[in-house]
Amino acid sequence: MVVKVAHHGSADQAAEFYEAIHPELALISVGERNSYGHPTNRTLKILDSVGAQVLRTDQSGAIGVTEAEAGLTVSVSGRS
Repeated sequence: MVVKVAHHGSADQAAEFYEAIHPELALISVGERNSYGHPTNRTLKILDSVGAQVLRTDQSGAIGVTEAEAGLTVSVSGRS
């Protein structure tokens, strides 16, 4: 399962939600060095505790996910 983390990974995440869905991949759309401190350490710890691989646009650039018979394929544009 793939989840797009709400509100750029703010602290307003419900750990119970992520525990219930057990995402394999968590995508966080967030600006580099944003003044809000997103994603928060709290959110990253929640995602880590459920075993989700985290991909962030501030680190990876644009993220694409496609599904095929063989499973998910993830591509990133990279940061310059």
